[in-house]
Amino acid sequence: MQAFCVLARLHQVAAEPEALAHALGLAPSDAVGEPELLLAAKHLGLKAKISRSSVERLPLTPLPALARLNDGRWVVLAQCDGQRVLFMDP
Repeated sequence: MQAFCVLARLHQVAAEPEALAHALGLAPSDAVGEPELLLAAKHLGLKAKISRSSVERLPLTPLPALARLNDGRWVVLAQCDGQRVLFMDP
């Protein structure tokens, strides 16, 4: 939920992980997946969709965006120039 709240703040929407998790009925220890992120976006009035992208298509992806790492953590993708990716891991 941390990465999602960072993304919301980049869109000038105030969001705190604990308050948002509580509003969605999630416990602090609950895993956050795609369905929970879509609910969180709807709760805050943000548009969201799930899409899959490859490394080659990353420069064409609208940013900022969330990305799930292989270990299950979510990060915020901030910039991509085709050679490098700038991301935040809250």
